Amino acid sequence: MQQSRTEDRLPSPDASSTPARRRRCANVSSTTGHPAATDVVGSVGECDGFFLDQTPPEIPGVLEDKKVKYDRYKLICQKYNNDKKFMTLYDTAKKIPVFSAYKYTGHTHFDSRVQSPWTLEEGIDDQATEEEYSGARNPDDYQKGHLFPVSHANTEEDQKSTYKLTNSVPQVGSFNVGRWKVLEGNFKKFMDENCIHDTTKQVEAFVITGAISEGDKKLGTITVPDSLWTAFCCKVGKVTFQKAAWDTNIENNGHKIPFQTLEELNKKLQIL
Repeated sequence: MQQSRTEDRLPSPDASSTPARRRRCANVSSTTGHPAATDVVGSVGECDGFFLDQTPPEIPGVLEDKKVKYDRYKLICQKYNNDKKFMTLYDTAKKIPVFSAYKYTGHTHFDSRVQSPWTLEEGIDDQATEEEYSGARNPDDYQKGHLFPVSHANTEEDQKSTYKLTNSVPQVGSFNVGRWKVLEGNFKKFMDENCIHDTTKQVEAFVITGAISEGDKKLGTITVPDSLWTAFCCKVGKVTFQKAAWDTNIENNGHKIPFQTLEELNKKLQIL
């Protein structure tokens, strides 16, 4: 078990063009009239609560000083019944999220996975659609893969809020339900056992999961990411626990995804 007493940053979600400067520890319908409504905001501060110490990653040209730099990127405050659930930084040019960030508070209310219709975002013209995923028939066809997974959402409303197309990327089917799902479970187990808040005695960790796309592979008009990465941080007393992981978005090949440090994640992605 690795412990870190220093603040760490997360990598740029598109390492080929936007290196991060500081390590920090995070059936389709329209959302009109739907409980899973959203707000597009200009600053992280307008939808706080999803980053350790309220500090998001700094991504030059994309997210600087907690604000988006260009109109193609949208900061989405993902809500359900008007309650903030998580934050997504969305790239409308690639039609995939750069990352989704959320606070993990356990997954204790339900033994089974809650199902909910996938929804579109109101107010965002360029986004992925259900129809572009509709051809998936085989295990290694591309599926809608959550960045904020249902298995990390606590209440029924939390789980339903994750079914946003802006919270999904095309993932190879056997990768999505195979080793990446196993990794999500391993992260969950570690956080459940180690990230216990000093005061509330409840589980509390800050998770951020992103996608990297360096090529021009497409599913319809949606960019297919080459890799996915994820990391979490939590403070227990004066100690900060942090773990990270990444893997390529390819069919299952029998290997397991190991835990890494944030430093290793940045080094692997050649960001520093």
